[in-house]
Amino acid sequence: MDTNTPKNTEKEIIDEVLLTNKPSGAEKAKVRAIVDEFISKVEKRKKQLGIKAEIMLGGSVAKGTFLKHKFDSDIFFRFSRQYTDESLSDMLEDMLKPFRRNKLVRIHGSRDYFQLIYKSVNFELVPVYKITKPEQAVNVTDASPLHVRWIKSQLSKNSKLRDDIILAKMFCKAQGVYGAESYIQGFSGHVIDVLVIYYHGFTNLMKNAAAWKSKVNIDVMKHGSILDRSKTYSPLILIDPVQPERNAAAALSKEKFEQFKEEAAGFLKNPSEDFFREKKLSLGELKKRAGSNKLIIVKALPDKGKVDIIGCRLLKAFDYTEKSLKDNDFKIIESGWSWDKRIYAIFWFIIKDIKLGRYKTWIGPPLKSKKHVAAFKRKHSSTFEDKGRICATIRRRFMKPEDMVKCCLKEEYIKQKVKKCRLKY
Repeated sequence: MDTNTPKNTEKEIIDEVLLTNKPSGAEKAKVRAIVDEFISKVEKRKKQLGIKAEIMLGGSVAKGTFLKHKFDSDIFFRFSRQYTDESLSDMLEDMLKPFRRNKLVRIHGSRDYFQLIYKSVNFELVPVYKITKPEQAVNVTDASPLHVRWIKSQLSKNSKLRDDIILAKMFCKAQGVYGAESYIQGFSGHVIDVLVIYYHGFTNLMKNAAAWKSKVNIDVMKHGSILDRSKTYSPLILIDPVQPERNAAAALSKEKFEQFKEEAAGFLKNPSEDFFREKKLSLGELKKRAGSNKLIIVKALPDKGKVDIIGCRLLKAFDYTEKSLKDNDFKIIESGWSWDKRIYAIFWFIIKDIKLGRYKTWIGPPLKSKKHVAAFKRKHSSTFEDKGRICATIRRRFMKPEDMVKCCLKEEYIKQKVKKCRLKY
């Protein structure tokens, strides 16, 4: 293919995306060798300690769906059920002692798990019970190996779907809808896997997603709906193929669902490699978007802790700041926030450049509510009647949005959510 020829067809674009982002056979072999070496060392330590646990490879490495230069490997430690639930994380930590210098981090949760980096591969190490049926699970993670086995069994029937999962994963990441964390509320990796398998490929997923209605029900294994009502509020109800009582897409928000539909339709209408590129907004791009309007950027430094918790705190701080701007009559044209899970997060607001007056009208209760009208008059010295309501003229606290944001960032609510934040522009 002539590299100077524009790639307009969907197939040409998909082929190019895979060529650029799919790891080569040599890269796959290298990653697998590192993973096997790591598992071998842990196996040796496990035998020394006399711990009964089966080590199982999971995640995208096990399924063959990982991206080039992004080597993340999940490993499940399937402990014998003779051990107590409270002891599993401590036993795993003991097994990982030889790797303390590899940035070993214990992540607290319903059952603690671990992360470390070994020879350029990011490992997530999860203690689970060895079970054969999902109903035997004590913790939600216990059934995860069963999910991996189901996905692998489906991919073994159609190996091409591995490429389609890579495409779907890249598409979701580029559109900002990837991740089931509560501060993202998007599509989890497991949900993407199941959707690609159900629709028999990436293109079919795009075609069907573009035509989704406001509520979608998918039952891959035809289990029949046995979900209770608390699990059916998500716009996408995806009956888990392994755990039919579970809505695998329960974390998906309506906003991310609609965004995915819109972007799928956009890709089908005008295919482009841009749909697979993660977009990092630069200051120049934000200034361009703002044009003659006012751009406000806040730089926020979160506290250390579990990623999901930190992300939720950042989201709450952003939402509070946005609401405060609206409550003070500043018209937000566009807003958003980003965090690369490293150091700083960025909040940005594009605000219509309209000068607010020093005074504003505060609309009070209806005149027929005499008790409330009397209270309103006691609170405000200058009142008048308008369209059947009591009103007052009050002095604005803020005439400029940047002054309001500066004040907002000093409030206790924000201080509880982020370690430090400041107005950058």
